[in-house]
Amino acid sequence: MTKLGRFLLLLLLALGCGGEGSGPLAECLSAEGDEATLAACGRAFEATASPRAAAAAAWAAQGLGRNDEALAWIERVPREKQPAGLPSLAASLYLAQGDTAAAKAAYELDLPLLAAAGDRAGEARAHYGRGFLAWRETAYGVALEHFEAGLAAAGAARDRELLGLQLQGLQGVLSAVGDLDGAERMLERVEAWLEPDDVVRQVTVLAQRGSLLLDRKLPVLAQQVLDRASESAAAAGPSAGFEPRLLRAIHLNLVRAALDLGDPAAARRNLDLAEREVAAGERPVSLDYYAALVAAASGDRSAAVRRLRALLTEELPPDWAWLIEDELGRQLEAGGDRDGARAAYRRAIGVLEAMRRDLVADDLKAWLLESKRHPFEALFRLEAEAGRPLAALDVAERAKARSFLDAFVRSAQSEESAPLASAATRFEALRGLLPRLAAAPVVQPRPAAELLAAIGPRSVLSYFRAERDLWLLALVGGRLQLHRIGPAAALESLIGTAVADPDAPRGPGSAWAELGRLLVPVRVLPPPGEPLWIVADGALVELPFAALPVGSELLVTRHRLASLPSVNALAAALAAPVAPDPASSALVLGDPTEDLPAAAVEAREVAAQLGVRPLLGSEARRATLAAGERSLLHVAAHTGAGAEGPWLQLADGRVTASEVLALPRAPRLTVLATCAAAHGPSRDLWGSLGAAFLAGGSRSVLASLWSLEDSEARRLVAEFYAAGGATEPAAALARLQRAAALVQRPPSSWASLVIFGGVEEPGSPPSSLSRTKEES
Repeated sequence: MTKLGRFLLLLLLALGCGGEGSGPLAECLSAEGDEATLAACGRAFEATASPRAAAAAAWAAQGLGRNDEALAWIERVPREKQPAGLPSLAASLYLAQGDTAAAKAAYELDLPLLAAAGDRAGEARAHYGRGFLAWRETAYGVALEHFEAGLAAAGAARDRELLGLQLQGLQGVLSAVGDLDGAERMLERVEAWLEPDDVVRQVTVLAQRGSLLLDRKLPVLAQQVLDRASESAAAAGPSAGFEPRLLRAIHLNLVRAALDLGDPAAARRNLDLAEREVAAGERPVSLDYYAALVAAASGDRSAAVRRLRALLTEELPPDWAWLIEDELGRQLEAGGDRDGARAAYRRAIGVLEAMRRDLVADDLKAWLLESKRHPFEALFRLEAEAGRPLAALDVAERAKARSFLDAFVRSAQSEESAPLASAATRFEALRGLLPRLAAAPVVQPRPAAELLAAIGPRSVLSYFRAERDLWLLALVGGRLQLHRIGPAAALESLIGTAVADPDAPRGPGSAWAELGRLLVPVRVLPPPGEPLWIVADGALVELPFAALPVGSELLVTRHRLASLPSVNALAAALAAPVAPDPASSALVLGDPTEDLPAAAVEAREVAAQLGVRPLLGSEARRATLAAGERSLLHVAAHTGAGAEGPWLQLADGRVTASEVLALPRAPRLTVLATCAAAHGPSRDLWGSLGAAFLAGGSRSVLASLWSLEDSEARRLVAEFYAAGGATEPAAALARLQRAAALVQRPPSSWASLVIFGGVEEPGSPPSSLSRTKEES
């Protein structure tokens, strides 16, 4: 009888038998051996109809390998009378029959029973089982909850084996959702826990490390680690008790590594080995998917397409459905069927967008656009190469709507310490954040034609990386033009050189001059003096466009600039309700933690300019943000990013992105006089604290791309308000940056400031600014 079965029998004895201290039930519970127990408990149940007798018979039958008989006994015990541990047995038996829905229900029934009985080891097992089922269905949020609860229960039970299981489960979830750093830290904890002679777990950890290395694009190292896993399993032999699923995963990951290394013969060998680990009647999707990849790599593209199309006739989990559609698009395009490829990429995008619509059901299912971006990029390229700029804009905007959500999730992965605690905090934060993000107007992309109509005569330069190339969609004067800028890798190298030295010369042949020539050619720009919005992508988010040279002048001397995460963000801002007059309700918060004396001085100076009283130190509290309707918010405080995403530190705690989005009405203008509040972890502008305020409804947000010295920051803030920043933030920023450039102040001292949004007169065309007057 199993360990858990013996525990259940002991528990039944400990609970007592009422008036049944002797007789059939007592004989049942004291019987020695599974056959004897089964016979005695069968007799006891016939005589007494006792649920405890039926439960004991079920455990005995399971111990004898008679699973159907065990289930029959369990089903004779009323649900409300099942003792702790019995539903977990039922779950394992349902799983053996392939009935995952019944198994999930059984685990959920057992968890409160086990908790009430004080069986922490049983709780850990049940949480692991339920978490594993959720992981297998890609319901990663549910899986994370159960593995973390199981870890706590296993720790209370002081059971090292169960602790290891939960850690491995957590590592699998973090890896699946793209948190590779968290997964790596978790795997290190698992390795520290392993016993040297535990061959099965050693091989399992090697398999997981190989998978992580593949995700990190390190196929050579991955192949070495996975080969060690395969060799160790073979040396241990069948008696070690390896799960076929584990062995199959090792060989399929070796297929993946071989394909990445361009070795189809090795991929074919490992695919054949994976096929041997398939039970009769079982056919995992992964086998046919990798078989299609191997066929394509071997030159048989038609066989690859047939396999992929056959898979798509099945009911697939979303994570597989989009991946197979994307691969089908690749194969059709490689075979010259661009129309078929375009349709496959569209279907892949449709699946990904449906996953986003289901965020509330599974908060972590579709983390990280980076691993799911290809169909967007491929479809954009096809539309661009076909000369369809409107269709290309539509694809770019759909991609940016997805990355809006992903960026905030990614920013919640930056916590380096306490990976388990940060995972729990992150999950709770995302549970509230993601539904609000999904409902934000900026993440509801409009059709491209509707976007053009909403923007009217305003000018937007929207950049989009599609595979190897960077493209520019220029919306100027109501017209849309599409330009291929060139290879993205070369541009990223130039950007890295320029950003490393913002004050470098901008003469012919310099990195700055080359970037200006490529990114903002005069032929695509609106007339001088017209405002210009920039939608950056990839490495461009780190580039201060204001300091780009255009011929003999800087871009900011030609146009007032504002940054956008997407074209749709501008349309959403234009459609937002008009905020109150800026002079009516300004709020200035400074030095909430009383360790930033320069921030307190800055807050006093700004408040004096605005004619209000600043809230300093302990007065700068979270409740002040939500109190009343604010036209202007100025904050001089600590900011950062952690397990809960980007945050703003006030006297009584952090204000997270979720709380910013939940504000009843975001300030018309938000000024974040903090360190790098314009910078986030995303390939576009989303994911930063500045973007959270923009998404929450602020029409303009002033923030910085990098940290500034206190004295320089105070100077810029004063100049911003003196130039009219409270009423015309984008124009005021342009004025101060032009003035700084005119007197040859180094760009590193002023170019980092950016305006998000920059919509100053909703519902009306933008007005031009006179360069001559400003520069005289």
